[in-house]
Amino acid sequence: MASPIRPDAELNGPSESDIARAKQNVVGRLLQRGIVAFEEAPAEQLVELLEAVELFEVTAAARGCDSFTNALDSSQPEDRSCQLPEPGADETLQTYTARIRTRTDAMRGE
Repeated sequence: MASPIRPDAELNGPSESDIARAKQNVVGRLLQRGIVAFEEAPAEQLVELLEAVELFEVTAAARGCDSFTNALDSSQPEDRSCQLPEPGADETLQTYTARIRTRTDAMRGE
């Protein structure tokens, strides 16, 4: 019996167009935060970067950091420890994600 939710042809997972739309969404959400990432990057790496950024933001907010004055593009942040690290020109997504996680752990006292 066919699924009432989607046709049998789509039971194997998301289509390429679904993945492309999801990647565009993630890239757009990163861009809103001042992080330029390319859609050609693997979807998993883009999602891991976004998750790291979002956890950093939650951790910074819990610490009382102001996301506006400590934004990545702020030339004079109120508290540099509350600011996302600047991505390096030749840095991979995985390396940048790891640096964000390290900064988040430092804020948490880990």
